[in-house]
Amino acid sequence: MAVRNFWLVIEVDGKRTVTSCGPQAAGGGFVATVWQRDNGRPRKVAVVRGSAKPNDRLILSAQETPPPGDLLPRVGFVVETKR
Repeated sequence: MAVRNFWLVIEVDGKRTVTSCGPQAAGGGFVATVWQRDNGRPRKVAVVRGSAKPNDRLILSAQETPPPGDLLPRVGFVVETKR
């Protein structure tokens, strides 16, 4: 598998084709937003980001998006590696 800074593989029920991709540039990154139904309405529940930083550092982060009006801390993580 040719891995660039980041490589995403997405498998979705009901889809025949698995989608895989990654940023093309050496300084490339991505943003993936996850939406989920909440009481019948779509709501953004999480954002995953991959970014290239100076000194060949790669940062992957994920953050849960709180529901409207919710001020509680949200779950998330950060992974840092060298390119």
